[in-house]
Amino acid sequence: MTDEALETQEIDAKRLRSLVGLTAGQLGPRAYAAINGLLLTLLVGSHQKSALGVTFAITSGRLLNWITYPLIGRLSDKGGGKIGRRAPYMGISLIVMGICVALFPSAPSYWALVGLIVIVRQANAVLTITGVAVVPETVGRSRWIKTIGVMVIGAVMVSVAIKGTVLETWDQSKVSTWSAPFHLAGLMMAVAGLLVLFTVREASAALEVAKRDKKESKHLKDDIKVIFKQPGASVLAAGAFIFWAGIGGTISLSALFYENECHASASAQTVAGVLGGLAAVFIGIPIGYWIAKRVNRRTIAILAPLGGTVLLGSQFFITSIWQSVGLSAIGAPLLMAYLIAVGPLMARLLPSSGGLGERFGVLLSPFTFVSVVSGFMASVLVDHMNHQYKWIWLFPAVAGILQFLVMFRLRIPEANTKVKSLKSVRSAIKSFRSRSKDTPVTLIGGTVTAEDADGTLLFDHIRNWVSNNLDKSINEENSEHETEIIDETKN
Repeated sequence: MTDEALETQEIDAKRLRSLVGLTAGQLGPRAYAAINGLLLTLLVGSHQKSALGVTFAITSGRLLNWITYPLIGRLSDKGGGKIGRRAPYMGISLIVMGICVALFPSAPSYWALVGLIVIVRQANAVLTITGVAVVPETVGRSRWIKTIGVMVIGAVMVSVAIKGTVLETWDQSKVSTWSAPFHLAGLMMAVAGLLVLFTVREASAALEVAKRDKKESKHLKDDIKVIFKQPGASVLAAGAFIFWAGIGGTISLSALFYENECHASASAQTVAGVLGGLAAVFIGIPIGYWIAKRVNRRTIAILAPLGGTVLLGSQFFITSIWQSVGLSAIGAPLLMAYLIAVGPLMARLLPSSGGLGERFGVLLSPFTFVSVVSGFMASVLVDHMNHQYKWIWLFPAVAGILQFLVMFRLRIPEANTKVKSLKSVRSAIKSFRSRSKDTPVTLIGGTVTAEDADGTLLFDHIRNWVSNNLDKSINEENSEHETEIIDETKN
């Protein structure tokens, strides 16, 4: 065994502490996700009966998030200090979130609750950006997937704990029983924040990446020009924004729809959410992949939104939350087939400049803005229709029709009309995680090089994969078409 191979077996104490901190850091976002949406919407609904008022409270923080995402991404990319670029942002934001979430149930008024939600939303935006960027800079991109696996296990345990608390303590008719899940989530977030501050430290090699990011000077408008020069970028962007607008029109008010139209309590909605997630995994993924392998990409891109319109439009007429679970199980394969077939093409929209934080922030920003605008439009419609929450399903249904029309313009070369296999995806993942055969990757052993700590390579690898596997066929097809024209002209 070589000396380098022996080195990889030695435990890196700093990385081990950081891995513990990163895992704990994920407890915070999962705790927040468990109370955000369903539980928070019901809590706001106890203060405010207007759909517009509920939507404003739920989305008020996101009115600023589309600015916060790229701003914090850029600031953290160019920051630095004794404990690194990302850990201070992560730790402080988790502590702030924990304190505010614990105070949610005791907010004395609607506007006090709105103020707390705004603070939490901004802190969560900071955590989202820095939480993604810190992983490769701490453990290296070659260990990214393994690290996420460890973090997911901890996150699932947190989610189960909070959902179990809801099922055990929540009484829909007694607001006084709603406090326990919020207090538990707040405590988890605050503890997670302290652990992040004291344990998470970036690899020494990440300093070289930080120096490069500080010198980055390319403007966003130049990046946008490059993105929209890619084949089909405008069609894909329009389709993605329409899809997200449809989701935004329902997500902030869906809990109130199930409560008012289907008479489903928080406990019932929690169980339904778990069943919907299981359906997506065990029904959606295998059947969706089977469909994607047998139907060409363009057909899926066109017909899947139309199928979504039918299924989501059917939600308008349901009277039980379990009917919604059934519709979700039917729609999951369509959604998965769409993501498998069209998802790789979306890589053309990835930002190509800036540090990892800034790139991720720029990517999230426009989708957040579209979702917020759509949510407010849906709430105005619900109030206009005398608080009939079933009208929220009009938005995803209309979005599906618009996406169906937009995707008619999508052009895919014959060589890539179908999803052949996942071999090229697996090879791309191996390339992204590539290391020497003599230096096997261990989670807490070995060294992290500057290249290994550079998370922006994730964006570059995805774009290169699309260029090598999809755009190459488009260029070859265009070249053949130009040759045919030249030959016809000569004749």
